[in-house]
Amino acid sequence: MRRIVPSWLLLACLGTLVSAGETPMRVRLASVPALSPDGSRLTFHWCGDLWSVSSLGGKAIPLTRHPGRDSWACESPDGSRLAFVSDRDGVRRIYVMPSDGGVPTPITRHTEGATPLQWFPDGKSLLAAATRDRGPVRTRRLLRLRVDPPYREEILFDAEADWGQISPDGDKILFVRDGVNLYRKGYRGSLAAKIWLYTLSTHTFTLVCDDPRGNRRPLWRPDGKAFYYLSARTGVFNLWEHRLADGKEKQWTHFTEDPVIIPTLSADGSTFVFRHGFDFYRFVPASGAPPAIIPITVDADGIGLHGRRRWYTSLWNNYGYGSLDWSRDGLEITFTAGGDVWVMDTVLKEPVQVTADSGTQETEAIWAGDGQEILYLSDHGHKTDLMRATRRNNKAYWWRNHAFKHTLLVETPEFMARLSLSPDGKHIAFVRGLTTLCVAKPDGTEVVPIASARGCYGYTWSPDSRWVAVTLNDSNDNCDIWIVAVDGHVPPCNVSRHPQWDGYPAWSPDGSTLAFLGRRGLQNEYDIFTVYLTNEKDDTEPWRRTLRKAMTTLKNARRKPKTGAQKKAKSPPKKPAPTPPIAVDLDKIWVRVHRISLAK
Repeated sequence: MRRIVPSWLLLACLGTLVSAGETPMRVRLASVPALSPDGSRLTFHWCGDLWSVSSLGGKAIPLTRHPGRDSWACESPDGSRLAFVSDRDGVRRIYVMPSDGGVPTPITRHTEGATPLQWFPDGKSLLAAATRDRGPVRTRRLLRLRVDPPYREEILFDAEADWGQISPDGDKILFVRDGVNLYRKGYRGSLAAKIWLYTLSTHTFTLVCDDPRGNRRPLWRPDGKAFYYLSARTGVFNLWEHRLADGKEKQWTHFTEDPVIIPTLSADGSTFVFRHGFDFYRFVPASGAPPAIIPITVDADGIGLHGRRRWYTSLWNNYGYGSLDWSRDGLEITFTAGGDVWVMDTVLKEPVQVTADSGTQETEAIWAGDGQEILYLSDHGHKTDLMRATRRNNKAYWWRNHAFKHTLLVETPEFMARLSLSPDGKHIAFVRGLTTLCVAKPDGTEVVPIASARGCYGYTWSPDSRWVAVTLNDSNDNCDIWIVAVDGHVPPCNVSRHPQWDGYPAWSPDGSTLAFLGRRGLQNEYDIFTVYLTNEKDDTEPWRRTLRKAMTTLKNARRKPKTGAQKKAKSPPKKPAPTPPIAVDLDKIWVRVHRISLAK
């Protein structure tokens, strides 16, 4: 009986070969190839960096060497510059550097990032894909990005596009819609990807390829009269050619088991490179020869894979995102990454593990006790504990300690999450069992449930620490915003009161206004909503607006001018006063909800 080797075991064996330090070592499972204009040079992503090699194969040299992840390279029309995406600064940004390596220059600033797809023919702009909105539908758009100052971005058209390529004359764009990343072998159905054509000069859309088995990755032929693309009509994705004038098609590759993926084409149209299985293949149609494997090697002694690199760009916590909390003076940071608690200063920036010997997964670390202790959640798999960490040497900074004491504060068989400290530091809050919001003393005593529902999600403290705004999910599976008194002196109040989703509450710094995100309307539009917490702040009634205007007019008209002595006198500096209690009037508060539409 034939046995199939599990993919995880195969990758583990490959990892063993890497760690063995063989010289030279074969490159396998590389991705995102890019070719020079004449097809002679290949750039690709492997092991988090960009590499360059002859398209015929050989020993690859690194173009980038950084703990961040560099990928999605594409060469400029003249072959002098290389654009790529990297998270080396903590967010995904597009960089440009010389094609043979050098100092990268960032050209994007947006925190949502972007992915470079191709240079425009004039070499002054990039075609890129990016997400700029959030909503219930896919919001990925194609952008034009200037590569030289002043850096600007322009959305080319308001339609979903996961992949795009600009025509040689710069007036047409082939792009892919639907299908997400579905490469499932033998799939046939409505989720199959489709290829569209958009004409910039006429602002028109044309559906070009609509096969229920999927169409992907269009690449223009240099004359602009046809394009190549991936089609699964023969069972797996192969390379095809489609003529625009008459729709005639030609199949160029004939694989039957594994698909052709991530193809690229040189600007002169002479050379294809794509991945099939674990290897890159080179295909030159004019030669009449079938696609051939590109043998690529690297010097294993120089790739730095013998030790584990710790480079956490999003505080990844094994099975979810971690947390980050600043000390009150902003000079020390505690965060969770890789299932552990860490501390770090803001100058030396060398993280120290607080829970290095823990066999559990730690999440949601926060400062407490004026920075003398760190509270965190410890997940055992079947239960979650609230823990406290303190330094063994209190005279040394946290990041100068290498031994810490850990104390169990709250033990519960239920799951705990969303740990936070109140602004005045006198209480902590956390969600227990995904359903109940609890408050307690920072030492874990006096645990009191203050709100419970079918689901208890995000919450936020009021500036005076007396109230909590929380997202609760009711029995109809609908989320609303509730205001809850920490001491329970009034019952919880539903603020949003709408049959559609509301979430992400946030208090204004003065505590007078609560804002939240809500979904309304037939198109499921997401908008921001605000609510004044007292009637005095709400000026939506005509009479109240007129009254406010009258009071302001009289006050300004009758203001006494200051004398010379008053102007010269300097008032003594004031000490920061404690946050005063905020006024909250819950009587019919839901009628004071106002909508700030985000629609264009």
